[in-house]
Amino acid sequence: MLDEYDFSKGIRGKYVKRLAAGSNKAMSSLPFKPGAGKLLAACLLKVKRKLSYSQIEALPMVRTQSDVEEIIEYLVRTMNAEKNVEKRADYPILRWETILTI
Repeated sequence: MLDEYDFSKGIRGKYVKRLAAGSNKAMSSLPFKPGAGKLLAACLLKVKRKLSYSQIEALPMVRTQSDVEEIIEYLVRTMNAEKNVEKRADYPILRWETILTI
């Protein structure tokens, strides 16, 4: 952490309840440019090497199902990402999820 950052007046855990509740109001109200979701998803995929469908859905600039599909098509086309289906164990319910890997 740089010395110029001053957190002495910060309140620890101030937004924890909002975050735990899944509130995304602050991010969803920002005016994102049309390609922002694609760019952010591409960066995440490049760094993590693996990106799930639900992670793409959780991006703040993704608002509709067609946004998700558009981002997935973009990543497959431009980054040669492969679509796979993986088993996710959310006890007690087992589900399958689309995963993009590079």
